[in-house]
Amino acid sequence: MDDLSEQSLRVNNNKQQVNSNFALSVPSEEITDQINQLVLLLKHDRISESEKISFLQQIITLEVNAIDSPDVARDSGVIEIVSSLLGSSLNARQLCGALISVVGQLGLGKYNEFDWIGVCAPLTIMLFSETLSKTGKTALVSLLEQNLESVHGLLQLNFMDRAAEILEKTF
Repeated sequence: MDDLSEQSLRVNNNKQQVNSNFALSVPSEEITDQINQLVLLLKHDRISESEKISFLQQIITLEVNAIDSPDVARDSGVIEIVSSLLGSSLNARQLCGALISVVGQLGLGKYNEFDWIGVCAPLTIMLFSETLSKTGKTALVSLLEQNLESVHGLLQLNFMDRAAEILEKTF
């Protein structure tokens, strides 16, 4: 097995660990090391686009937990790599979403300051779109299950009022 395959396998095997780190306090150095490893994998041409998007999602999860999140995002080189991927991407929409999430972390100092409105706004747009409704509902349910703080973001977006308006128009 070549070095790239071993790294990719190791990252995939650690996916559960990355997801469990979301709720745990992990030393900043460890998070930085994991992000740097994922960034190195993003640089390889032999990795599929879906794997790259998965790696970006893992990076976002790790950055939310990093105490020094803005420094990690800026210093790891992930933004530059994603920017270069945009030109060659077959799925630019997903890649843009991941990039926006990474860049959004630059302005955050602590997890408590997370911008739930920014996260919920595109999801509610998806929810109220006829063609994307199922995707929007699935994403919102997942978000609500993972973090109850997201409810505040939904309420600030007048989610209930918009839902009532659409129901009224439908019936």
